[in-house]
Amino acid sequence: MILIGVLAVIFVAFLVVVNLLDNKSLNGIKAKKVGNGQHGTARWATKTEIKRTFIPLPFEPELWRQGKNLPTVQGTVVGCRGSGRRTT
Repeated sequence: MILIGVLAVIFVAFLVVVNLLDNKSLNGIKAKKVGNGQHGTARWATKTEIKRTFIPLPFEPELWRQGKNLPTVQGTVVGCRGSGRRTT
């Protein structure tokens, strides 16, 4: 009987802590009028922003597979420029 009482007290304490710490509801979000930043703020990056953000690397997979001329930076390929058989 004592064990059940202790477990009940622990359970109630747990519920109180959860309700106090995890009060994440959508009721506190203020409604905004349309046009107040929710839509229509996307734009294309400028050439300056692209140069500042991305690093151009020569695309040489054959040399990379041989362990030669490996890039010193890591990342994701986001684009490719090429003319004929040469791709950069």
